[in-house]
Amino acid sequence: MLPALLVQSLAAPFIAVPLMVLMTEEITIREIPWIASLVHITRTVASAAGLALVATFTRKQEQLHSALLGQHVESGSALVQGRIDATAATLEAQAIDPALAADQATAMLAGTVQREAFVLAYADMFLLLGIALALTALLTLFMYRPKLPGKFL
Repeated sequence: MLPALLVQSLAAPFIAVPLMVLMTEEITIREIPWIASLVHITRTVASAAGLALVATFTRKQEQLHSALLGQHVESGSALVQGRIDATAATLEAQAIDPALAADQATAMLAGTVQREAFVLAYADMFLLLGIALALTALLTLFMYRPKLPGKFL
């Protein structure tokens, strides 16, 4: 969590300040309160929408990867059954009821599949965010230069 906040706090001035300069260079003194509220609302709504998009994409990708990984875990195959039996034996050695050990071992295997699906989903999300970042960085080449100093500098 801390590295993400560090990156965000270091990168925000490189995004927020140029955007504010571009947004406010043509406004009048009377428009300042309206522009300030518009910027605040836009940031709030865009943050909520971005978070919702990231969460939805990650959840959908986790479901996809979980289904794809689940196809490789064939019920009744010798390899899968061997893993469940080995895990159940380890659980039984820890004084867990043998009747529950097989169920817990199966649940642990399902948890492993789900954990790996989340890892793949997060990798997909980071790739998508990286592509979006690269595209927006390219868009900056087509932005016009503001007339500095502006009206208020």
